[in-house]
Amino acid sequence: MTTHHATALRQLRAVHDSYFIYLARLFEHLTDAPHQEVITTLVNDTFYELWESNRLWDAPRTMHEWLLRTAIGRARRCLRPVPPDGEDEDSSTLTVEERAAIYLVYTGHTREQVAGILRLSGVCVDALLSQARLSIQNRYAKHQGGCRQPSVTTSL
Repeated sequence: MTTHHATALRQLRAVHDSYFIYLARLFEHLTDAPHQEVITTLVNDTFYELWESNRLWDAPRTMHEWLLRTAIGRARRCLRPVPPDGEDEDSSTLTVEERAAIYLVYTGHTREQVAGILRLSGVCVDALLSQARLSIQNRYAKHQGGCRQPSVTTSL
């Protein structure tokens, strides 16, 4: 094994150790995958793609965005979200992109970072988040018997 190859493997192992749990949680959030083996395979496939792409030498921020973008694309291609048993797929089911935007914002990424990772404009990210929020509100209202909390208005 060449010194260059050994260095690359050490670097891949370090990135793997740093990102494995983060990517596993991302896949869990994006796909609702029922088995840990599926999640582990998706994460490892993402790292294999990293190895094949020679992105290990990119700047950490660029590699971070690349890993997230690749993982989200893999989730989109491989595991479409499936509605829970007994539910029809309807507009209240979040898309992979909506789930990704929520997850990235929740884990501390800025709107601009989310836009860069998803390769969307900031306006599109805002629209995704707004649509996701509406879908969640509709699902909540549906499970509450269709009764939404009335808005409080006061008259003088």
